[in-house]
Amino acid sequence: MSEPSGGGPDASADLLGLTDAADRLDGLAEMADVMGDAAGADRFRDAAARARLRAMSILDD
Repeated sequence: MSEPSGGGPDASADLLGLTDAADRLDGLAEMADVMGDAAGADRFRDAAARARLRAMSILDD
């Protein structure tokens, strides 16, 4: 688990992991759009947005 404040290596790893996951989820959303799955695309985009919000909260700590 990462440190709640002060950053540190765990926080940096969490931040990178979350931003990578958000990018992958955006890619999956695009693929779902191409396949005509609007509901799936929305779910992927929502998950990507939540990952980015979590990453921003890590930066604020």
